[in-house]
Amino acid sequence: MQKRFTLIELMVVFAIIALLLSILYPSLNKAREQSRRALCKSNTQQIAQIIAFYSGTYNGRISMGVDDSNYQASYMFSVEDKTKKYSYQPYYTSDLTGAPEVWYCPSNTSEFFQHNGPINQWPPLNGKSKTRAAYNSRAELKGADDPLFPSVASLEPSQSILTDIISRRGLYNQHHREGSNVLFLDGSAAWGKRQLIENLLNTMSRYHDSSSNTNFSHMFNKFDSIREGTLP
Repeated sequence: MQKRFTLIELMVVFAIIALLLSILYPSLNKAREQSRRALCKSNTQQIAQIIAFYSGTYNGRISMGVDDSNYQASYMFSVEDKTKKYSYQPYYTSDLTGAPEVWYCPSNTSEFFQHNGPINQWPPLNGKSKTRAAYNSRAELKGADDPLFPSVASLEPSQSILTDIISRRGLYNQHHREGSNVLFLDGSAAWGKRQLIENLLNTMSRYHDSSSNTNFSHMFNKFDSIREGTLP
């Protein structure tokens, strides 16, 4: 006669499976995050190529930051006020955006920073009030084709110019929790651990007040010190 499993035996099997899953799940999550982190780094380096192409077209100038040094808007492709030079808008209007997905961190879970989501529709300048990227530029590095803005030649190649951190603490916890990818003017990228800027994150408010802008600027100053092989 064929032996049947008893209820106790089935419960033991299910308990063993649940235990194995609880052991493996953190490892699987970590592996997925490592993969997303690598893709995010690749995205920043592709953005570096876009910036380089733009610089070659516009007499060595780049579009980083906005005309009022407002970090709360330095990840924008499009806003209602089209008269301002928002960070990434010139790359789009110059047909140098490349694949739009590279402007979006794969670990960012906020619906405000998802590519072509219901709140953040693509393409930019399509009548929507805002189109955001998921990478924030260094607002004090103003660019575009305005002759008053600095050229690449006037900047240090080792300066950090872009990161996957958006300008307030709450949003940090919606992407890589342990650190951030940072892009430098020379096209290299590095990983900065969260501890490096934890104190500054604690002081960033939701809105673009002067204190938050100052602290975000300090954050990039800290990022200037990290390079591949010398990470904090």
